[in-house]
Amino acid sequence: MLNSFKISKGHNLLIDGVPCLKLNEMTSPELVISHPLSIDGIKTKLLIKEGDNVKIGTRLFFDKRNPKVFFVSTCSGKVDKIIYGERRSVQSIQINNNHKYESERLDFDISIDSLLKSGLWTYIRQRPFSKIPLPNSIPKSIFISGLSTQPFAPDLDFLFNNPDNFLQSGIDVLKTLFKCDINLTSSEDSFLKKLNDVNHFTFNNLHPAGNVGVQIHHIDPIKNPDDTRWYITVQDLNRIGQYYSLKKYPNYKFTSIGGIGFDKPSYFKHIIGTPISDIIKEKIKSSSRIISGDILSGKEIKIENSINYYDEILTIIKTSNKRDFLGWLS
Repeated sequence: MLNSFKISKGHNLLIDGVPCLKLNEMTSPELVISHPLSIDGIKTKLLIKEGDNVKIGTRLFFDKRNPKVFFVSTCSGKVDKIIYGERRSVQSIQINNNHKYESERLDFDISIDSLLKSGLWTYIRQRPFSKIPLPNSIPKSIFISGLSTQPFAPDLDFLFNNPDNFLQSGIDVLKTLFKCDINLTSSEDSFLKKLNDVNHFTFNNLHPAGNVGVQIHHIDPIKNPDDTRWYITVQDLNRIGQYYSLKKYPNYKFTSIGGIGFDKPSYFKHIIGTPISDIIKEKIKSSSRIISGDILSGKEIKIENSINYYDEILTIIKTSNKRDFLGWLS
């Protein structure tokens, strides 16, 4: 099997507003918001109601089609509001943060059951269709993409190339639970090559080489809809390792924010579910569009929402309503 691949039919977009390598740590938000509708492929069943008190790790809802998979609170406080959409679909769950960050009594024994109850199972997805896998399913292999080729994708070297990362611990957990091949892709000079108990593969930094679907196609192609591969991001792998190593729920995430609609493009560390308005505050320019994800595949969202569940990029671009005379000629 080849260990090095070169993507030739791709392109890296050069877009203004690339985030600088500076990490901003956000203060504790007053409100934490969860958006079940931003999670593709699930049908929400609530476990809480308005007025309920919650802690970090309290189960908020689960997927009716996958009832052992729970989504949990990332702060402690009181459920302020549950907003419903069409056909009683749950659009958002708003929690008033009491800033105490009290935690539920969690299970830190390495097991599938503890991964499910902690909510960390939800960060594992499978191809095809990018759904959360069933707890009783067995992966043929697990893919971890260590390439950042999307516009404004997080620089993994900047975030995790330090002694405080928990990536090896995360790999050890996955290896213990699933006993399958773990395929880690990266660039030639990546610090990720130091990690053990994984199969290392190298791709050139040309988009879409960082797309896990492209990597699966080259390394271990899917033959039919029932032939699945699991995958997880480097950030979520680190979260799993941290959970079992420190015996504490990691309720924050790193987000790369860039684009010419933002005055100070850089990196932000914030509580999961923090409203975008609390993160960017007055730094956004007028007539801007906010996209959760990269500019190629992300979705436009409102400033009062939080970043979509799986996204690690926030793109802010300027829009113009100016119309050029006979502009179609150009």
